[in-house]
Amino acid sequence: MNHAIAGAIREGKTGSVQSAIQAGRKDGMIPLERCLADLATRRVITVEAARAAANDAGGAAAG
Repeated sequence: MNHAIAGAIREGKTGSVQSAIQAGRKDGMIPLERCLADLATRRVITVEAARAAANDAGGAAAG
């Protein structure tokens, strides 16, 4: 978490969290769907489990 995300959550502006995560790439932040897709590609979890946990089921299926 960084200051931008903490502030967005504190102010209830959760819609801006996704863009703050993308802007925080240099800090090692990655979207949930990218992480789930990576885990599924490495066969740590199943594609079905990734889709079930994803906010955007289409994004988790991408490899």
